[in-house]
Amino acid sequence: MSPLEELLVSGGELDQELVSTVLKPVLRIDKDNLGIRPQDAWRRLSARARIGAYLLARKAMAALGLLEDERSRPAEVIRNTGLPSGTVYPTLKEMFESRPQLVDKSADSRYSVPGWAVRDLADLISQEVSRHE
Repeated sequence: MSPLEELLVSGGELDQELVSTVLKPVLRIDKDNLGIRPQDAWRRLSARARIGAYLLARKAMAALGLLEDERSRPAEVIRNTGLPSGTVYPTLKEMFESRPQLVDKSADSRYSVPGWAVRDLADLISQEVSRHE
């Protein structure tokens, strides 16, 4: 085996331990309706971190086989985070245009967390949770 093969990963691979550790104080996934159940730390998160946590939860749901597609429309983000549309739309746009890019946007305007952004979003959420402990 070539040493370079150790660098190969599947685009669908998810650091499940990282995502679980970051999301645990923030939310739980309701396996009956595939929604989220906010935990205590949720209320202390910025809109950016809440949206990131919700989209990470969708990524986790897809990894668990609960969803076929992790991508989410802004209306679903609004409904599931409780944030107003006047906050969600500009925040998603900013997260898509930011460097590093935190979310990806499909041609049909559905958002998801690309593999390269999982660590950055996890860091953002963790920092906000620990800042308020």
